[in-house]
Order: sequence, then structure tokens, then C-alpha cells
Amino acid sequence: MAAPLLLRAEIEINAPVSKVWSLISDLGNIPKWSPQCRLMKSLGPLRSGTRTES
Repeated sequence: MAAPLLLRAEIEINAPVSKVWSLISDLGNIPKWSPQCRLMKSLGPLRSGTRTES
């Protein structure tokens, strides 16, 4: 079995943390933003650092 692909990106956004978190923690938004992704699933409680499957 191949090792999982780990991706990481950073960007500065001029918005309140609560607004940004509400957008990125709604995993239904991810497929809207990335045409390669059809479904995003959390592999644990959703918090900073939680692993996901797509």
C-alpha cells in the first residue's frame, strides 16, 4: 500500500478567524472549490490538524 499523500498550503486572509473557520470546516465546500474533489470526509473530530479523505 502506498503512503498517503500529504499536502499543505498557507495563505494570509484578511478576515476574522471565525469566518474563515466556518467556511473551511464545512467540508461540503471543498468540492465546490476543487474540481478534483468529489467528497471530503473527516477522519476524526473536526479541528485544526484533523486528517481528511477525499
